[in-house]
Amino acid sequence: MAIGFDDLGGWVSDIDVKTLDGLNNLCADASIPANCNAIILDGSSYGGAQNYWVMEYLQSHGYNGKALGFVSEDAGYGAPGTLTNATTGAYTRTGLANTASYSVAMIENTGDTTFPIDECTWGNCGIRVLSNAHKARGDTNVFSMCPIGGAHGTRGYANWNVWVISAIKTMLHVTNAIPTFTGYVNPPLNVSNACVNAAALPGLSISGTEIMAGGKVIRLRGVNMGDPFWARGWYGATYSAADYATLAQDWHANVVRISIFPTQWKNMERATLLAGLAQEVNAALDNGMYVIISYHVIGWPNGWYQPAYAGNPSDTYDSSLSLATSFWAQMSQIYGSDTRIIFDLWNEPAHDASDWANVNYWTELKPSYESLIQTVRNNGAQNIVLATGSGWASWLAGIKDNPLTDPKVVYAYHKYSVNGSNTAAQWNQDTGGLIGVKPVIVSEWGYEDTDVTNPTWPGSQASYGDAFTQWMDSNHLNSLAWMYHHDWTPALLKSNGSLTLFGTFVKGYFSTALCVSTRPDLIVTNVTLIPAEPKPNETFKISITIRNQGGADAVGDIYRDVYIDRNPVDDLNSTTGCTSAGNFSRSDKLSLAPGMSDTKTIIINGGLSEAQHQIWVYVDARCQIDE
Repeated sequence: MAIGFDDLGGWVSDIDVKTLDGLNNLCADASIPANCNAIILDGSSYGGAQNYWVMEYLQSHGYNGKALGFVSEDAGYGAPGTLTNATTGAYTRTGLANTASYSVAMIENTGDTTFPIDECTWGNCGIRVLSNAHKARGDTNVFSMCPIGGAHGTRGYANWNVWVISAIKTMLHVTNAIPTFTGYVNPPLNVSNACVNAAALPGLSISGTEIMAGGKVIRLRGVNMGDPFWARGWYGATYSAADYATLAQDWHANVVRISIFPTQWKNMERATLLAGLAQEVNAALDNGMYVIISYHVIGWPNGWYQPAYAGNPSDTYDSSLSLATSFWAQMSQIYGSDTRIIFDLWNEPAHDASDWANVNYWTELKPSYESLIQTVRNNGAQNIVLATGSGWASWLAGIKDNPLTDPKVVYAYHKYSVNGSNTAAQWNQDTGGLIGVKPVIVSEWGYEDTDVTNPTWPGSQASYGDAFTQWMDSNHLNSLAWMYHHDWTPALLKSNGSLTLFGTFVKGYFSTALCVSTRPDLIVTNVTLIPAEPKPNETFKISITIRNQGGADAVGDIYRDVYIDRNPVDDLNSTTGCTSAGNFSRSDKLSLAPGMSDTKTIIINGGLSEAQHQIWVYVDARCQIDE
């Protein structure tokens, strides 16, 4: 039964009474075979918002057990609460639908700017908000869907009506076990609670050099998925949304990177592109993984871009800045309220075909990043954004002394195995001193092992994999391996779906990595002598900077110890894991939040004798902090 409302009397309606009268008249009609044994209410716009009240009214007026559920379109439903603003219709909500007695289905276009999905306006709380509340309460017979496309009341989503019918059939025949009728076809769409934010997936932010999730440091480790159409769409059933469950549950990945090529943004039917992207994004989020949306351009904002591979459109990597601006304007409108999603603004800047020469083009590139960031922020989006330097994202020189001013920037680095340069010294040079100064993510890395014929990026676990992951871990870097595919190299998969040697290594790396720290973790980040070269027996100072790289506050007496000519690690107690006190030390009562640093000095009175001395510095030698 479809319901609406009559606003002749204003915004207060007797819709519940009118609906009850209508049902009573229908059920008294002997010509109706169903005899009112299964009632589903379907209401759109304000009628949908009143579904809760109508359902409760029917339940208490003779239809308990017969009114099986409701479908609310456009804006969810109006839950119990108090009208707090008669102009905007804002409500303070105090309850939810009684889903132990009936089902609830909700569908709303994310393109519906009249009723945004992540806020409450006009008394209609967004479906995502309601879905989250039901999930938190443990409800299971709640269905929701937030497809891309369309606007309020237009049903612009291609499968809108199909989904509504699917939800109704599910309520009747699955949830409530009403017998199916002749010619019944199973519901064609999944009506799971797809709009829900994963309960254990808080939004992302930045503190110092760390990415934070829910106030704790998180180490993002995952894989590149390619784009929803070429990489995943060309191969039919080889790839599906189930890949995200595999990555989250079997691989223990917590982030994926999904790409859109400029040529697709230019030439694909826009609703199809957005729907395909949304399917991949939602599959990742629903499986508890963060998402990086990457604009997969390779080139320079002045118009030069990398030629396409044979058989691909010539404008595959079109580097028009205006085209990129239009892409991020749309993405920030759609996903700008969801800080679980990171925006990778420009996949690989390449100044020209010879840009492998490690030339510092950052000053030239920086204004384009500032322009794209402004586009994102103009739409109110607070998402973290990624930016990188030149040389196909392999060269970050110049950024450290001239960074972007936006506080929500993480700098991206791409690095593949190259014989002869797989060394920490090379990687440190590539990143231009940025590590430890700004947050850094390795958004592409990989190698091709002996199971690959004619590899482009030859390497092995011994020559590259172990060394590179150890370098990333020692520098506390976030990272994504390239790529969850069998043909785009370095490939994690073989054509039969099994893992390459590289894929096996990456999966093992994720499985043994602790992605989220729930305790503090203190490290020494800088030691400076004042003066830099003390004279014999001259009093001098040692400035010691420590940082909490863990996921919780470090609170208490935090010691800094200085050891002269003795390595404190040699004195570790085998039982406690603590070292003995230093030759000099100081203690400070601190509360050091995750990602935060603190600098204090220790005075070395009388200096040291004339000789060559080793000075070691240790934080929390006495194990006062539970790290």
